[in-house]
Amino acid sequence: MNEQVGEAAGRRGHGGEAAAFFYSRLKTAVLAAVLAVLTLVPLAAALSGGAGFGFALLFSMTAGFFGVWLVAMLARLFWRGPVLIVSREGIMDRRIGPKIIPWERVSQIYVFRARSQVYVAVMPDDPEDFIDPPGRFERLSLWASDALRLPRFSISMMGLDASQRSIMLALRRHMPPGLYREPESPPRGL
Repeated sequence: MNEQVGEAAGRRGHGGEAAAFFYSRLKTAVLAAVLAVLTLVPLAAALSGGAGFGFALLFSMTAGFFGVWLVAMLARLFWRGPVLIVSREGIMDRRIGPKIIPWERVSQIYVFRARSQVYVAVMPDDPEDFIDPPGRFERLSLWASDALRLPRFSISMMGLDASQRSIMLALRRHMPPGLYREPESPPRGL
């Protein structure tokens, strides 16, 4: 764990020098259980032999789709340390990369809702400086953000152990005045 993450790891977003937010184990376990059912039911139907080739293929593809998300949820269950850290120095979402984005490199921050989820959009001056050299899952995530026309640094609040309100309070407490703005309209394409 790098020094920045280590300093914030003991704090849970309720004051102090940094606010750290973790994955909610309960939310993640429930979602993993639902995804396991959504993976196993079509897989069992495909393997039972009662469906024709077309349905078996469709069931297998459905099981594969939900299986990929199941693997992602299982990875979340075993994730150690904070996911989102907000401090006086800046903001870090470890799902995007291991670096803190300093406040002086952020041009604006705003909250938006897209596809029934709430996001915090962080607009750094050069986004590529802060994206970890992506692996396959991260490349897929960046591709999806680009395809959905979302900002690359769209921090999802879903699955974290804190409410939207507590994350916003931590942001307002630590970021410089005037950085946050209410968007006039959602990001392009939404």
